[in-house]
Amino acid sequence: MPRSNNGATEKERLNSIVNRWNNQLQSNNPRLAQIFSSVNINTNLVDKFTVAGGSNNHFDIIIWMKDGSTKNIEHKAIKETENNPEHPWSLNSIPQIINGTYNNFKISMLYCQIWYNTVMPYLRDYFPILPEIPPYDEWLTGDASFGKPKTEFGLILKEIREADAENARLINSLYYNSIKVLWKSILESHRTELENFKQELLTKFQECLSQKHLWLNCCYETTDSIESKKDFLTITPQISNISVDIDLNEDKNKAPKITLKYNLSSNPGKEFQGEARLRWGNGNGISNIRWNIS
Repeated sequence: MPRSNNGATEKERLNSIVNRWNNQLQSNNPRLAQIFSSVNINTNLVDKFTVAGGSNNHFDIIIWMKDGSTKNIEHKAIKETENNPEHPWSLNSIPQIINGTYNNFKISMLYCQIWYNTVMPYLRDYFPILPEIPPYDEWLTGDASFGKPKTEFGLILKEIREADAENARLINSLYYNSIKVLWKSILESHRTELENFKQELLTKFQECLSQKHLWLNCCYETTDSIESKKDFLTITPQISNISVDIDLNEDKNKAPKITLKYNLSSNPGKEFQGEARLRWGNGNGISNIRWNIS
């Protein structure tokens, strides 16, 4: 399914879920009561369900209680027919729990400086048709930020990358090497930044999860199916005690692997694993430096 259709399909799915639940609520359907009793919600106290809407919300569905309070639900489409209620975002088909822009973490600002000060001059020497490198702040807001490249440098570099597979391989290798340079410098001389990164991660995880009271994983037959064949509703666990393991990865064609280890309220005595990946969202070296964190 084309990416442009993803949003429309998601909207249809959410509307379908909300309409079904509201109909079941009005008819006092015992199945709805059973589903929500498993997450400690009495449907006799529920007024209605609505789609959250708006890009600023970190959740998808709102439960409106008769006393005026609300509960928020995160919806994810999954391919698996099984669920992990202790760690509901750990399934292979679920996207990252945090998709952060380049300026969400101080470490990524270090990466921006590495790319701008070392890689971009090399690219301009290697590809003489590239224009002058734009001022740093202009490049940050124009190319490092979310979306397509906006500077002349970024736009022409994109054309160069797309024109030839060898060009793309070169730019990819520069990405892998620059990411290794970043994490190597963190390990060798910026340990304080690593500790700050852990705290930033923990804070952002907590902020994100605290807004998702319930987590709904829905198994869909195909990428464009609207009705799910199986649903899993669980209480969203909260996170604590995060640590970061860095594997620089000797393979020159792969980025370092940053493994996260943390505890969750669903099983405080168990250690869960996730991953933090700093990447380019619109082609390595082109634009949209971002974090994918699970």
